[in-house]
Amino acid sequence: MQFVNVISEVPTDPIRRDTALASTNQTGATLISIIGGLNQKNFGFFTLLKTARQFREFRRSFAAPMNGILFGDSGGYSIICGDVHPEDIAKFIACYCKFFELEHSSVDQFFSLDIPIFTKTEFQDFNTVANIYKFNRQSLVESKELMEKDPEFRKKFSFVWHFKIASQYRIFSQLYEELELSKLVMRRSIGGMVRLPQITGIRFAPFVALAYRCLLDHQEGSYTEELFTLHLLGIKSKPDRFAMALLEQLFERYLKDIADVKITYDSINVNRNTQYNVRNVKFNSFDGDTLNEYRNVFALPQDIIESVYFTDTMQDHFAAELDNLKNGKEMLSTDSFSPLAIFSELSIDKYFSTVIEKYEVVDTFFESTSVIQVKHHLKNMMLKLSLEEPSIFTKNFLQAFIENVEWIFAFHRWFIMKKDRTSLDELIFEFIQEINFPFRLG
Repeated sequence: MQFVNVISEVPTDPIRRDTALASTNQTGATLISIIGGLNQKNFGFFTLLKTARQFREFRRSFAAPMNGILFGDSGGYSIICGDVHPEDIAKFIACYCKFFELEHSSVDQFFSLDIPIFTKTEFQDFNTVANIYKFNRQSLVESKELMEKDPEFRKKFSFVWHFKIASQYRIFSQLYEELELSKLVMRRSIGGMVRLPQITGIRFAPFVALAYRCLLDHQEGSYTEELFTLHLLGIKSKPDRFAMALLEQLFERYLKDIADVKITYDSINVNRNTQYNVRNVKFNSFDGDTLNEYRNVFALPQDIIESVYFTDTMQDHFAAELDNLKNGKEMLSTDSFSPLAIFSELSIDKYFSTVIEKYEVVDTFFESTSVIQVKHHLKNMMLKLSLEEPSIFTKNFLQAFIENVEWIFAFHRWFIMKKDRTSLDELIFEFIQEINFPFRLG
């Protein structure tokens, strides 16, 4: 799996540019939203010109030198939050489509403009099945026309699923079938998960059900032998990432000799932690066998620092910022330690993947006929890991792990035993009911 770093704008000052280069070198992937050109009161095509220049500049100066890829976000989250009035959505859709029609050469992947629900109080009257269907249909119809016209647009377009309300899932399923998107969609994503655990109290990974839906759609679509790509928007918790690593290895087994698998995810949380709480952030490194933990940024070995800040200029900037932090002075840039935080989180991801391989977790899923057997086989693994890495495999992690195993095994058994649409939807609706999201569509 691959972490995609989120930035709000292309940096201009030398320190932040070095930081962005170091971060891009770590992740190999960056996400930028087009919302910077659409969050004005009187937005239009002309307000997106600066955004287009930003995308081109990032690709030229940061992505290309680091052999990185660039993701373009649709800006739809601002619609959800109510920053865009429902009466302006048609114009928003037109701007989104025109931007990526003209600028898709600047990105490697971009997301569909999805309109799930409105959370702003004064827009609650728009939260109806009819409105959500209408807005999303308009967005997808216009995108479909571009996919049919331009193969390059089609290769980069990623269809975003929403699911946390049963009626919402029905709308997106209906549109997917009605518009015959299986003939065109090559990339898939899952959205609507930001703050979902805080709102609902769920511990299990919210993307499990729709990940299997996306896998089936890929296998029954027009591009079965192409790379299966799945992007998860707004994922940050460690139990979710462990589940993601397990899904990736299960999917690789399912599609062995058919297609390769690539799961990506993004989160702005990594950068924010170091921006606002760097003194209390712990860092990790993984050497292929052992996960090492460092109590703070001052305890990091020099070889890690030099590998992350890979030029003399970067290392000079880092040393100056470390000195400022040590002496209680104002930092030159709040982003200065973000590349180290990214390095740390990538180390944990690699560790998770290694653990799953080492303990043959995928084999356990295939060899077991009940979830009780799976949990029995994995009990010793989790006990040992909780002793080896107690700061990661906490009580809360273990509780989430058990719930994730139960759900993943349920969908795994469906995939290898049934693999039909009817029983899949039954499982998905059961999953959605367990989420119990406190909003409804009228």
